[in-house]
Amino acid sequence: MLWKPITSGEEVFLRLYSELSSKIEVHSSHESGLGFLVAESNFAEFTRLVATLEVFMRCVRVARDFYESSSHLPAGNIAKFLRTEADLPAGLHGERRFLELAKDVGRIASTKPRDDRVEALALQGQRLNCYLCGVPLVRTGSGRNRLSIEHLWPQAFGGDTIEENLLPACRDCNSKRQHVITWAWGPVQSTFHASTNSANLPGDLRISLAFARLMFIASGEADGGPKLTLKQAVKRAFPLIPSIQPEPGTHHLYFELLPLARAI
Repeated sequence: MLWKPITSGEEVFLRLYSELSSKIEVHSSHESGLGFLVAESNFAEFTRLVATLEVFMRCVRVARDFYESSSHLPAGNIAKFLRTEADLPAGLHGERRFLELAKDVGRIASTKPRDDRVEALALQGQRLNCYLCGVPLVRTGSGRNRLSIEHLWPQAFGGDTIEENLLPACRDCNSKRQHVITWAWGPVQSTFHASTNSANLPGDLRISLAFARLMFIASGEADGGPKLTLKQAVKRAFPLIPSIQPEPGTHHLYFELLPLARAI
């Protein structure tokens, strides 16, 4: 398990990851190995995350359609749709807990109104700074630092509107992040970037590296401690976007920047 889940969407994603990652191996048949990837383990993890994202997003689509048309039916009825329309791994076809979570993801993803009371409670005792970039937030106005409340695990992917899943964010970061849930979602294969300072990193690259940092800290790998929830990891790594200073005038690939994000 990559981190300690709080929401139904996270549990579904992590259960899929566990099932799929055990079946995916990345290795080279050449004597040269995979050294050109900077770190073979990072590329292998990227492959596992991409496979999980693909199946997870299909499951969310199926779960949402099922809930909106057949919410009165038991969760077990969703199994055949997940099997035929989402290529659900065989090991999960009859797993009752997974099917119940999948149906709940459909319920959450179908929910339009947000609970203002829960969002207000989530801000109590919370510093009013964007959890991604750290900018101080204001409650009024139309600037980039206007307060917004973000689901750390997106509602569209089964992220409940609960205090442990809500954080203050500036409108700019909220907009740039969209539905990113792992660093593998980001511009991994399109990064060929030259900069003179960290501020010049493109917004989507900064968000992706922030989630690489988030996942690394939440996994417990950073300090050998227990797995954390995503919100607990944010509190340890505030602000989440890393302050990276790549070598000026040199083009950088994603897998060269990834260790820099995790080392901070």
